[in-house]
Amino acid sequence: MLMEGSPIVELDQIFYISLMEGKIQSFDPSTDYLDTLNPFFENFRGTFSPSLEVPRDEMFSLIVDIWEKSGKNPTLFELLRIFEPILQRDRKYRDHLIHSFNVFLLGYYIINKLSNIDDIWKIFLRSDDPNLTWMLASTFHDVAYPIQQIDYWVNDILKIFLGLNPHMTINLGHVIPPVYDQFVRLISKEHKFPLLGLIGGFQSIDWKFYNLLNEKIIEKNHGVYSGLILAHELGIRKGFYESVEKSEAFFKNHIPACHAICCHSIECNIDFKKHPYAFLLKICDELQDWGRPSKRNNLDNIKLLDINISENDIPTIYFELEITNNRKKELINKLSPDFHFTNGRLQIIFIDGNIDDPFLTIR
Repeated sequence: MLMEGSPIVELDQIFYISLMEGKIQSFDPSTDYLDTLNPFFENFRGTFSPSLEVPRDEMFSLIVDIWEKSGKNPTLFELLRIFEPILQRDRKYRDHLIHSFNVFLLGYYIINKLSNIDDIWKIFLRSDDPNLTWMLASTFHDVAYPIQQIDYWVNDILKIFLGLNPHMTINLGHVIPPVYDQFVRLISKEHKFPLLGLIGGFQSIDWKFYNLLNEKIIEKNHGVYSGLILAHELGIRKGFYESVEKSEAFFKNHIPACHAICCHSIECNIDFKKHPYAFLLKICDELQDWGRPSKRNNLDNIKLLDINISENDIPTIYFELEITNNRKKELINKLSPDFHFTNGRLQIIFIDGNIDDPFLTIR
């Protein structure tokens, strides 16, 4: 059973689902995943609004349905739901299931709105199947959070049963499959030369990024592990990496998602022109506080009031937020234009909706 949200958290989520339904309904009915989203929205309007209860099970089932309709096995994603009650023992823990749904919905709107503005955006987005790549990145990006928390779990169990906390640290280096290093190399190659695939040798790998990923593996960083687990699941278990017929889809549609997931929880330069999915995942993940049950007593959550995208030569995304000064500072620091930029393809403006003040612009 998931954490109970406060009435404010529940109302924020209701507002968000209603807002995004209105935005998405303008899309062509043939848009990927819309046939799965629309029944969810209809059920939301018909049975859920009066009760003020967020349909957590329905959100989870929707993501599972999308995975299955995309020809992907959602088993690993489903495991996160099983571990959720255990993760909640950490007093700092925040929900990741509703969060994943919200991140997916936000980026889904942005990607399809941009694609509707001009067909050239389909080229900028690089993937053969932008919605699939985004779905994988957004829904899977926190799946390995239990691995990041494994030291906490072990010590908590020993404290409960033995009455002591030995502050043990688990070394995963002995159990990680050797093939994971191959995926670290592929993702590091994607970071330097997107879509290069198997072409190129030693010089095509971003070795600084490769070293960073290995440092984060030692630290049990949940984003890096989530990206590598997804690469292993699709590349080896599902045979996309080893199959000549499937390898093109693996490098064009899957590896960009794995790269985005790895980048979302580490500090690295992200250029929208080179890595649109990593760029969008970082932004959507950092913004997404609203409707997210948490054990923290935190009044600094961000609430999305509105999102609009202008149809100019250089489209502009306007995020209108209800946000405290503390969160503004955090957002400016984490999304610094020094590290996240669009190379003239896009402009993003963050606005404090309470005082109509643009406080951060990325271009």
